[in-house]
Amino acid sequence: MSDQASADAAMGAPATESNHDLKPSQRPYWIALALGLLTLPAFLVDMPLARSVKTLDLPGDLDLLRVAELFAHGWGVLLILITLIVLAPRHRRQVLRVAACAAGSGLAAQLMKLTVLRQRPRFVADLQVSVWSTFQGWFPFSSGGRDLHSFPSGHTATAVGLAVGLSFLLPRGRWLFAIFAALAAMQRIESQAHFLSDTLAGGALACLIAGLCTDRRAMGKWFDRWEAKRAS
Repeated sequence: MSDQASADAAMGAPATESNHDLKPSQRPYWIALALGLLTLPAFLVDMPLARSVKTLDLPGDLDLLRVAELFAHGWGVLLILITLIVLAPRHRRQVLRVAACAAGSGLAAQLMKLTVLRQRPRFVADLQVSVWSTFQGWFPFSSGGRDLHSFPSGHTATAVGLAVGLSFLLPRGRWLFAIFAALAAMQRIESQAHFLSDTLAGGALACLIAGLCTDRRAMGKWFDRWEAKRAS
């Protein structure tokens, strides 16, 4: 083990490939690009999917999909972070980075909502209309109300940001965290709070923000310094 790897281990740094070769992971950026590109064709299926969801009646056994919103909700994120602090004390220094991934992604989505007015599926009177008619204007800032703040999905952004942060901290669970984030996105569609394209755009934005928080060439270096100071 190299001296740097030993230092990282002593600090409780996550055992990712970046700890071995000091090269920041490019995975969040590639996923952001993929989700961003998928957002475009998703506009073609937004309305048909919304119509199908409107008539969908999930059995009680599938309440798990509704519970998945906790992974995307502020209180749920807080409980997860508290659990990390209590059960994984060697990772306490990295909890701030994970929180930044989730909160930063959610905040970025909320700021983006200020530039686009889009109706939420549950408030579209006729789901047979063109998908472009769901967009009501640009740069509304705080006007329009929550009913017109569909794009992008803030809950999905928070969930994906949390998943990226947790994957950086606990890489063995990255597929589990990805599944939780996907279930949270599905819940937003099932509840008719968002279109598919809203969730994909939110996920892409989150991967970008969370990627910057874990990238040692970007904001990640600030967290590295803070964590090193806490370790000393």
